[in-house]
Amino acid sequence: GTFDAVLTCHVMHLVGPWREALLEYRRILKPKGAYINARTEHVGESIHEQVRSHWRSQVEEYGVISQRPGVKDEKELHEALRSMGAVVTQVEVVRFPRSYVVRELIERIAKRSFSHSWDVPDDVLEKSLDELKSWSLQEYGDLDKVFEEQACFILDVTHF
Repeated sequence: GTFDAVLTCHVMHLVGPWREALLEYRRILKPKGAYINARTEHVGESIHEQVRSHWRSQVEEYGVISQRPGVKDEKELHEALRSMGAVVTQVEVVRFPRSYVVRELIERIAKRSFSHSWDVPDDVLEKSLDELKSWSLQEYGDLDKVFEEQACFILDVTHF
């Protein structure tokens, strides 16, 4: 009951014991305090998400489940918060354009920049990336083509 607010930004998907973290946020907040989770979300069709989703399906074909170490998605987070008696309000702060190049997305997966790739064995990563490159060439043609997409920055404002 000490703090007016707790803020997390682009991190809950990385926190293994995320349910325990939520309990701690609730414990340290003052009675009318707010837990604010900031995140970025794609708006509409997303080449970025298509590429990553296809790669995850390739990895699963090798018997490996590629997942984040923390909360799976916003739906899971919101359900957990509501089960704790919280009210969650989503506030879209801003929409903005984002550019993606498929080759760069593949390189980021190869470098394990995304948490989904952290626990994927090296041999599976290598084979799945080869397949992803072939699929991407068939799907998008030029791997260096720039795709423009919309994203939005959202605050999930929670009161317990």
